[in-house]
Amino acid sequence: MTPEIPPEISIIASAVLVAYLGICLSIGYLGFKKTKAELEDYFLARRTIGYIAVTMSFLATCFSAWAFLGHPGQAYTSGVFGAWWGPAWWIWSGLLVWLFAKRIWKLGKERGYITLMDYFYDRYGSMLPSIVAAILSIVFLVPYVVPQIMGFGYLLNLITGLPYLYCIIIPAIIAIIYVTLGGIRSVVWTDVVQGGIQFFGWTLAMAIIFFAVGGWATFHKAAIETPELFEWPGPVGLVTPQFWLSMACLCMMWTLVNPHTWRVWFAAKSLRTLKFMFCVYTIVQYYVAVPAILVGIPGRVMIPGLSKLEADKIFPLMLLKYAPAWLWIIMFTAGVAAAMNTMDTQMLAASSMATRDLVQRLKPVISPKILVLTARILVVVLALISLYFAWIRPAMISLIGAMAMAGFSLMLPSIIGGFLWRRGTKWGVTLSLICGVIVLFYTHYIHKIYGFHGVVWGLLTATIVYIVVSLLTKPPPKEVISRFVEKK
Repeated sequence: MTPEIPPEISIIASAVLVAYLGICLSIGYLGFKKTKAELEDYFLARRTIGYIAVTMSFLATCFSAWAFLGHPGQAYTSGVFGAWWGPAWWIWSGLLVWLFAKRIWKLGKERGYITLMDYFYDRYGSMLPSIVAAILSIVFLVPYVVPQIMGFGYLLNLITGLPYLYCIIIPAIIAIIYVTLGGIRSVVWTDVVQGGIQFFGWTLAMAIIFFAVGGWATFHKAAIETPELFEWPGPVGLVTPQFWLSMACLCMMWTLVNPHTWRVWFAAKSLRTLKFMFCVYTIVQYYVAVPAILVGIPGRVMIPGLSKLEADKIFPLMLLKYAPAWLWIIMFTAGVAAAMNTMDTQMLAASSMATRDLVQRLKPVISPKILVLTARILVVVLALISLYFAWIRPAMISLIGAMAMAGFSLMLPSIIGGFLWRRGTKWGVTLSLICGVIVLFYTHYIHKIYGFHGVVWGLLTATIVYIVVSLLTKPPPKEVISRFVEKK
């Protein structure tokens, strides 16, 4: 099924990869030289990241192995509507975020926030909700990192023929090194390089592949041969009304509830920087998502018979079969870059929460140098855990990512409630998260209810528990609440 790759192309692609990874390591070293042994500097670069760097880092983080592999794979297996479950709701995600981003950024700057959990600690007047939220977020960040490792593993395996295990270990080690050394500076600077390669290669590859396979004529052929690609519920019956509503719950809120996005916002130099980033993001997300469908649907006609897991490889398979050899090399590098620039951000986010919200909360009297050293060690530990799960490959890339997003979504009632409702309490947040995650896992893995993704029931449970428990327990002092909830 996989096209034969000429040995000389494999050698050239491997050489380009080595050079690219060398650049990443060099950037990591430069970041290390500029980073001071302070948490705010290691995780936020003292809130000095400018327009281009913040925007490229945010975009590169959001459009990762999911964009290159998961989204075309979802189009291949589930058709147009199966692939459109994200883009259909993204515009609302951007609007929801902008309603709160200004206040989030200002609070972060005034109150010294480093993580989302700093907001929980400050707003609800207790370390309990921040610790619970941090633990749950770290748990769900692992399945967010896993698809990125799987993504570059698939690409390296296709282009080099090396065993999958070697293909996931090599880039992961490089990412671990430069993130550990330079913190956010290494992450942001590599994201600028990686993002540039990613978007240039994406534009070129999508156009060439689409027209090489016959353009709209192939779409027409797909509609005739496999009409279910363009119908509900799709070829595998995935796209039901329940599925669509479930994905709406995920995609409308995912930017607001992802812990790693808050860290990027806190690092922004100014509010104008943040505004510029969101304007670009709203446009670019469709620029990335729509062309993926233009590869996944024709792929069903040109390379039929792929299993669900193999469908994640449809984009590189189409590339190898229909694109010129020089484009293989560009896109091979771009695909690895796309996976690495999300992996590095997630690792840093997980480390920031483990260090700031667990270690420092539980042991406030600890030197800045020890804290930064702890953060670096935790980057390695969390990356190795993710590497293990990427090795066993539990599911399709897009579905693993969706489960991670579902976990983050449980924080939505506590985030929005903290800004809009004066009665929200620490016990409301804590029990909301605990009950929400129990229901999420039960209704997703053990007993599905009416065909909905577990996120629907988990989020509903989290919302109800947050409101009811908060009404039954004592709220924080009025002077604390007044910093967050505007008086009518």
